Amino acid sequence: MGMTITEKILCRHTEHKEVQPGMLINATVDIALGNDITAPIAVSEFREAGGTSIFDKEKIVFVLDHFTPTKTSVPPGNASSSGNLPGSRT
Repeated sequence: MGMTITEKILCRHTEHKEVQPGMLINATVDIALGNDITAPIAVSEFREAGGTSIFDKEKIVFVLDHFTPTKTSVPPGNASSSGNLPGSRT
């Protein structure tokens, strides 16, 4: 049986000739997306793991959509930490 469209896309971003469900792959990404809920957690884990630089600042996007606009004039703390990766532009 052939690969699904998702498997084909993932396969093109690996060194594998075929990917299958359950495989652990290391894929290059076109873009890494985080939002105002997940990005602060990812940034915190990145720092805790000893991360000091990001792979390509042109390929990282933070979308602030869950808490925007804010209910008050003071944005939640997690929105302000989204752009604090080393090498990021805010």
